[in-house]
This record gives sequence, C-alpha cells and structure tokens, in this order.
Amino acid sequence: MNDELFKRANEIAAKHGLKAEFLGDMQSVGVRGDDRAYLPVVVLVGSFPGWDVLEKVSSEITNTLEIGRVTYEFARKVKILDRFSGV
Repeated sequence: MNDELFKRANEIAAKHGLKAEFLGDMQSVGVRGDDRAYLPVVVLVGSFPGWDVLEKVSSEITNTLEIGRVTYEFARKVKILDRFSGV
C-alpha cells in the first residue's frame, strides 16, 4: 500500500475523529469513467459519527484519492463471562 495514500486517507478521516485502515491487499472492483478499476478498500474506525458524516468522509476519500470503496467498522464491546469466577 502506498504510504502517501494511507497518510492522505487518515488526514481526511481524522477531521471527523476517525482513523482509516486498509484491508491488506484487498481491492474493490468498480467503474471509473468507461473502465473497470481495481482499487484499495478503506475501513473507517472510531466512534460512530452519524450517517451524514460517514457519507461526507467516504465521498471525500473516494473523490480525491485512488480508493475504490470505503467501509465502516461497527465494533461491539462484549462482556466475556468467566465461568470460574462468576463474573
């Protein structure tokens, strides 16, 4: 992954309290102009900022960078029960 692309994606995401990560070598197929494009996928990570902010961030990333798709990671905090301590 291009370090400059990673840096620029994080600059855009950071303006909204998010972090941008890449899914390794995974690429998304899409259409750019009249051609197919195989471009990296970005995952936004952080506290849910609202749908309008996610739309704004993903649009800015895909319109200004060579990124094919932007996703958001919804993370859950799960309490693990320890059967031995009763907690």
